[in-house]
Amino acid sequence: MDFANLLQSTSTKLSKASVTPADPAFPCSIESLITSVVSSTNQSYESAYQKIYQIWTSAISTLNNTDNIETTMDAATTTYLHALLVAMSSLNNGTASTGEHLLTTVLVPILNTNSNNSIYSATLIPTCLTIIADACTCYTSQLELFCAATLRHYSQEIQSMNTANEEKDELENINKSNSWRNWSTSLLRVCDAIHASESTNAINLLHPFLCKQLLPQLCRCALNVDNKHARVGALRIFGSPTVRLLFLQEQKEMNKLYQTCVVLWEKNDTMKQTKRIAYDVLVHTFELCQGAHLQEEMWNIVLEGLETDRDETIQKISLHLLHLACQRVYEDERWNVTSKDTTSIGTKNATDNQVDQQKQKQNMLKRQRWGRRMEQFRALYSVLDEFAHHLVDSMWPEMKSLYVLQDENTNSNTTNDSTNVAIAFPPSFMVPTFRWTSIILRKAFKHDNPSVRANLIRQFLEFPFSKNVHCPIAPSFLCDVLLPALDWPMFYRRHVEGIQLTLIVFFKRVLRLAGNQHQVGIYLRAYIEGLTRVINPYALSCLLQVFVSLRDDDTKDTKGTKGTKGTKDTQDNTQETKDAEGNKEKDPILLSTLCAGAFGRNELKCLRIIVSKNIDMNMSEHLVANGVVAAMTLCVDLNDLEKKRIQSIHERETATSDTRKIGESDAFVVVPSLSNSNLSIIGEILGRFRPPMLCPGTFRHLSISTWLNGHEWVSNELHDMLKSMLRSPRSKNYNANNYCSSNEFGLFWWCLSSSSADSILTTLCLTLGSLYKNAYMESGIVETALEIYVHIVRYRRLAMLHGAEGPKSVMSLSLEKDKADNTADTEDTTETEATEETKQDVYVRDICRIRKLFATAMNDMLSYCEMKCHSVEEAIFSHDGTLPLPLLAVRETALLYLAPFKASSFSSSSNVYNSSLNCVHSSLHRVLVQSISNLNNNTTADMEVVAMRNVDALLDVAIRSVLFVDHANEGWLPQNVLHMLLLHDRAYLNKMKTNRSTDTKMSMLLSVHVVHRWKCISWVLEALDMNAMAETDVVALFKGAADIMDCVGIECLPSVYSTLRRVLPKYIEIQQKKEQKKEQIKEQEENQEGQNENNVLLQEMTQLMNNAWSCLVDFELTKDTSHYHRMEEYLKFAFHSIMFRHFPTLTEKWFLIVMKHRNMTNPQLLQRLVMTCYDGCWSTQFDIAQQYVPYVCNSLILYQEPQTNHLHETERVHYGPPPTSLVRVISIWCLERMVKLDNTKIERKEDPIISSARALYLHTILSNLMDMNFQTDWIEDYMPTSRVHRSKMRCWQALCVLSKFIVKDSQNENKKFQEYVEKTSQIVLQNNHATIRYYVELFLARLLTGGGSKHIRLHLNSFILHPLRVVEVSTKSIASMLVVLIHSLNDIIIAIEENEENEEGEEDVRKDKKDSMKTQLVATVLPLLGSSGSQTRILSQIIMNRIHPKGYQNDTSTNQDAVHTVLSPILKFLRENKDMVRMRIKQEKVFSTEIIDYKCSMEGLLATPMNSFGDFYDVPLIERVRDACIEYQRETEILHPERFFFRNPKDKNSKSMKDKKNNSNNSNNKQSQPTKIVTDLVASAKSVEETEDHSAAFNFQQKIQPWSSLNVLNEEQANVRSGDVSEDKKSVQSLVVIASLLDKIPNLGGLARTAEIFGASKLVIGSKKVLENKLFQSVSVTAEKWIDIDECPPEELYAYLENMQQSGYSIIGVEQTSQSTSLEKYTFPTKTVLLLGREKTGIPSQFIHMLDHCVEIPQLGLIRSLNVHVSAAIMVWEYTRQQILKDGGD
Repeated sequence: MDFANLLQSTSTKLSKASVTPADPAFPCSIESLITSVVSSTNQSYESAYQKIYQIWTSAISTLNNTDNIETTMDAATTTYLHALLVAMSSLNNGTASTGEHLLTTVLVPILNTNSNNSIYSATLIPTCLTIIADACTCYTSQLELFCAATLRHYSQEIQSMNTANEEKDELENINKSNSWRNWSTSLLRVCDAIHASESTNAINLLHPFLCKQLLPQLCRCALNVDNKHARVGALRIFGSPTVRLLFLQEQKEMNKLYQTCVVLWEKNDTMKQTKRIAYDVLVHTFELCQGAHLQEEMWNIVLEGLETDRDETIQKISLHLLHLACQRVYEDERWNVTSKDTTSIGTKNATDNQVDQQKQKQNMLKRQRWGRRMEQFRALYSVLDEFAHHLVDSMWPEMKSLYVLQDENTNSNTTNDSTNVAIAFPPSFMVPTFRWTSIILRKAFKHDNPSVRANLIRQFLEFPFSKNVHCPIAPSFLCDVLLPALDWPMFYRRHVEGIQLTLIVFFKRVLRLAGNQHQVGIYLRAYIEGLTRVINPYALSCLLQVFVSLRDDDTKDTKGTKGTKGTKDTQDNTQETKDAEGNKEKDPILLSTLCAGAFGRNELKCLRIIVSKNIDMNMSEHLVANGVVAAMTLCVDLNDLEKKRIQSIHERETATSDTRKIGESDAFVVVPSLSNSNLSIIGEILGRFRPPMLCPGTFRHLSISTWLNGHEWVSNELHDMLKSMLRSPRSKNYNANNYCSSNEFGLFWWCLSSSSADSILTTLCLTLGSLYKNAYMESGIVETALEIYVHIVRYRRLAMLHGAEGPKSVMSLSLEKDKADNTADTEDTTETEATEETKQDVYVRDICRIRKLFATAMNDMLSYCEMKCHSVEEAIFSHDGTLPLPLLAVRETALLYLAPFKASSFSSSSNVYNSSLNCVHSSLHRVLVQSISNLNNNTTADMEVVAMRNVDALLDVAIRSVLFVDHANEGWLPQNVLHMLLLHDRAYLNKMKTNRSTDTKMSMLLSVHVVHRWKCISWVLEALDMNAMAETDVVALFKGAADIMDCVGIECLPSVYSTLRRVLPKYIEIQQKKEQKKEQIKEQEENQEGQNENNVLLQEMTQLMNNAWSCLVDFELTKDTSHYHRMEEYLKFAFHSIMFRHFPTLTEKWFLIVMKHRNMTNPQLLQRLVMTCYDGCWSTQFDIAQQYVPYVCNSLILYQEPQTNHLHETERVHYGPPPTSLVRVISIWCLERMVKLDNTKIERKEDPIISSARALYLHTILSNLMDMNFQTDWIEDYMPTSRVHRSKMRCWQALCVLSKFIVKDSQNENKKFQEYVEKTSQIVLQNNHATIRYYVELFLARLLTGGGSKHIRLHLNSFILHPLRVVEVSTKSIASMLVVLIHSLNDIIIAIEENEENEEGEEDVRKDKKDSMKTQLVATVLPLLGSSGSQTRILSQIIMNRIHPKGYQNDTSTNQDAVHTVLSPILKFLRENKDMVRMRIKQEKVFSTEIIDYKCSMEGLLATPMNSFGDFYDVPLIERVRDACIEYQRETEILHPERFFFRNPKDKNSKSMKDKKNNSNNSNNKQSQPTKIVTDLVASAKSVEETEDHSAAFNFQQKIQPWSSLNVLNEEQANVRSGDVSEDKKSVQSLVVIASLLDKIPNLGGLARTAEIFGASKLVIGSKKVLENKLFQSVSVTAEKWIDIDECPPEELYAYLENMQQSGYSIIGVEQTSQSTSLEKYTFPTKTVLLLGREKTGIPSQFIHMLDHCVEIPQLGLIRSLNVHVSAAIMVWEYTRQQILKDGGD
């Protein structure tokens, strides 16, 4: 018989019949075939087996000799090999020739997969495992052989992995992995088969082998760090339920394994991942160690695993371990054991039994509380994995119970003695403390959903912690968890509720709970350490305000929180603030007292780190400075530092003396001063602040001064430090590390500001006074003395004078003050100006103090500096930032003495002051004259550069000096200097370069020379009259600046721009004169030439503008000190009024270029452009300004921030209000300034022509803004977040600010006023959003009330009353008009009263007119009391009550009696009804905060909060009215619950409904049986707490925890799903979901999550790149890691579906078609492919015809279809439900 052909033909037929080797029919068919053939041929099993074995050997040899085995291993060949295996297995009769031979020769080599047979062995594994299991079950001898082979395999592998250290290639690793997996799987299959057969002999043989021989080997493999495959194989065996029952009896070996695992966990080797391995072993073996749940280290392992942030698998393992441990602890009998149990039972009486019963009952309650607490912890930890807000919110209230202290007394004893544990069970390490709570909070504060995260952080901060009630918060929690969570931009945006006040109240509560100074210090030190890790500057500034509030705790608890963002935050924390204040009143010790001395040297270093972070953050640096200063002055005790210094010095001196006694007496040991070191750190902190932030006279300076002056030793220490600093560096006691820098010393001196501070500088004055006389003084001492002097003098100047472009010159003070006096309005004297005046007085006093202090040293010091100013040593490196110290000292001294301030303080010593002044002036004069002389003479290149540097450094001081009147007698004139500078042009420099040197040094000198030259030119031009300049000089300057622009560096550009700006008017005038002269010679020809000349000038200006703009843009990203100054000088030149006048087209072109240059690296450019245009031209030349009205209205007032900056809320870094929002603010402010000028034109006696031109310009702006509201896109419906809505809101904000001009000009332009009113009335009728209507209401109220009583009486009827009488008006429009009426009602009533007083005639006539106006109001509003709109009714009631607050007064006329009859009851009801009174009070509060004049001004606009788009957004008034109604409704429900009985149905009805439901459920028990099968899916989520009192059970949302998946590690999933295990073990369904047609990422992420949860075998998408998308990952929640995802582009989908159909799958489409089947009637086949269509169009037609079925979901609503993800979820669940029912039925 030819077995080969027979088996090959049979296997082919079975393949065609779709019978695979995994099909149960396959082995049955082969076995029956072989049995029948052997029986018919009368062959023995042995001979038949040998024949088939030869066929097997031949087939395997053929495969091994094939070059390309992958192509040879087709379906037929695979089926044939399976058939041979089954045939040999069917001939196994248990003899050595068949069974043993099959096991050792065929099956074992398949298990030992190697590189030669790995391909076909992998396909034969399922059949091989089945054969081994059957053979070992049937024959004991073969079981013995298999056990011996298994033990031998494990021993060999363990020996090899202990000896082999070399690196293995990838293929060998794969083979090892397959081998371990095959042997472990075979062992598990054998164990399961033997226990299922219940064979006694086999069980007796297997159990000793597993427990005695194999278990030690498995333990070694499980804990092997170096071999992953051995570890995985051992853990697979430990995870088998059959094997676990056996290993549970081997407690000695399992406890040894547990202890080894704990040791492995403690190693914490990150390279070998020992902790991860320990967790893997614990999760598989924890249930096998009976005493592990009582070990403290086990609970520490669990808690540390839960605290892990990076490894999600460890978190899940730890949570599962906690679940198992809690089950064991909850079931422990120690809960019921009392102390009485240790006594003899016979000695108990009835009383003892009652006591025991009572204690047992208490223990049971104690166990229930403990179980509930642990369940709450696990539930909270699990629910935080959910992204949805409602899931977390439903569970989070249970967090309050975790804050509570455990009420039972726990035992800290951790021994395992049953008696001790029973006395107080559970031990302390099992009781949840704040560490457990912090684990939940740590995870909550890092939640993926930003909204959930913000809400949970806020709820924690608002929780009212109490002492001895709640767990004390650990200080490390503040540092490691809370502060990093608060370092989040979401909390610090202007449009988001602020967190600052909430945090302050929380932190004060924590400190008060601490109680004593020691604990408060611990919290403060942890807090300041956590601040060093904060990155966001706005978070840093907010968090530092805690110290400001603590410092001011003794005055006002919430002082120092001025910068709190958000008003709702203040309201929400009112109760907490009151509680804090109440605790403060009870506690006699203030928090500010407890904080004293909390900080030491380390905390000072932390403050230094914090200040170092705050670089270039102009918006937050002041808040950071406030916080740091408050922290230092509050928490640093300098006296304590002094004591530590003395103690440290004493200890070091003792150590030094001991050293000398030993024999090192000759050695000199320097004992550093600890106090100096601390002062140095404080100096570094103060040095990080900009000088204006510590300006004398400010609160910060006063705090530092008070703090330092409170310690007398500080001034003494600074005095000694100065002496040491001025000591020779070669001195034996000199140590630079112990001293402050010169800058820090100057800061300290200014911060002292006491009478003793002047005496500190005595040594410095003596040193400076001897510089010139003492020729042998060391250079180090001289440099130190000059540095200290310069820093002291410069710091006070910089502290007072600063701006956006950096420090200004003191000499510019008088010029700016005069300019401000000329342009300031006399009526606008504000408190800010008074404050600045006081600051100015303090500055003058300090300047006079410095003058007096250094007056005696001036002569000698300046003489020395004059001598050193002309040194050429540092000529190459001379520029403004690094002037030589002598020259810098001369400049600072000149600024000090020649500043325009009166020396009133020197009245008693004017001689000293005058002598010093003359000395300074003479010194400055001599340096300048000598430098100018050097320039006029032929000197060296170095001297040329030095002379130009000196002129540049001192010329601006000399020009702006109070003594600068006429320098003709002093040897130099500005005109002469200018001529000299013109001679030193590029040709002169090239000549110098050619004649002298061509080396690198010469080139560097020339570049420095150019910079200094153009700076000097700009200084000289400031002092010259441009009209008196020679034309040749003007042309030379203009041409030279235009030519040099491309060649100069960044430092020279501001000077070049300034020069061009100053000579531009004169230059154009010269060119015009040339044209006129040519016209006089020859009219016709010269006209043509003149035109050509003009064209030449235009081309020249065009080229110049191009070059100027290019230079500015090239250096745009360079943030140097002159960045803003360079920008401003360019704009002043490019948009000079001359340019607007003579080159309108060119100027307009560059205006558009600059305006559209929206580079966010330089947002200030557009702001300064607006200011330059208005200041330079548009505010005076209105004919030019008229041309730019469209740009002002459309592009500036309605400026939109570039959309690229609108990122996701969690991604967008908040920098306060967007800088570009200031563009429209500046534009509106400039227009408002023009309105103010127009209102004061009579007082200023302005030219009527100018005032009329200004009025015309403003009317043009208003008309353009008003007409925009009638554009098509502005009238049609739009979204509140759309661009149209934002533009419309900005438009009406501008109209509100400019409404003051409309009212003031209404008398002159009544037609314009009527036009505005008519247009606004039409706009009111439009369907606008509430925000727009809010500003329209303000605008109308402003127009009505701004003109006085006469104006109101004139326009009341047309304004308000007439529109309200129109019947067809919408309720929104009526509500808006009523709001306007309420805003104006007080003024209207006053106008009516004034009309009665001013009206001539009889009293009755005047009263009739008054009553007629009131009657018109009442007649208009009265019908609206019955309006269908609630808001309209409420507003009408307020108006009626305001008109007649005391009721309607009866009159004698008949008509009035009729009116009285109607109105009196209504008014009485409104006035006396309590509900109406409460409602009216609430609504009046809303309207009382609305001040029309304030809201319609720039001040009110800037006080409005900003939203995420950079818009000023205030809650509309009508929405606040609605909110007040809702609040009133809630209060009414509380006060009068009987009115709302219908909202609380009686319990009887609900109870009867529940009874009916229970009865119906009982009657349908048979039908609900399949539901029990579904319910078994959630068995793993079973609660630990199973108390006898089910009524008190804890119910919460509990998610399924798939812990069973942890038994099969990640690398095993693909093999398990491909068929390496039996069919009954599979958890994956034969369902393939195809989503290649979907493109929306949230839908794909949701599908991945749905498919993984319900066990779909595969998800097919269009591109795998979407798996890297953050939005996909946030929705899928790591589902992509646990499900097979294939990629199939839409263009390849047709072929993919065809292949699936050929593989036996049915293609099911989710679509509504003419032949579709309803879902409830359809039965899914087992092998299903679910095809999903596109989001909008569904499944394309080319795919519908190839579908096997179309299934649709029945619908009841009106919407056409469901979302594709929702539809897919319903279909997948229905498929799963049917499969579960099918399996359950089977």
